[in-house]
Amino acid sequence: MIHCEADHSVFFRSSSLNKVIYLAVYLDDIVITCDDQEGIKDLKQHLLNHFHTKDLGRLRSFLGIEVA
Repeated sequence: MIHCEADHSVFFRSSSLNKVIYLAVYLDDIVITCDDQEGIKDLKQHLLNHFHTKDLGRLRSFLGIEVA
């Protein structure tokens, strides 16, 4: 993952076929987004192997903002 220079809580990684995976961290919340489902699956497995994480499923709200 590459640390974003504009925001210290955002990381990104280019995956195959010019797709980019974005990971945003805020306190104890992590948001992962991309149109590459396999890339997201691999990243979540990597995080699970190295940290105690819990997958809460699809994003419904973040920082009090409802996501549709």
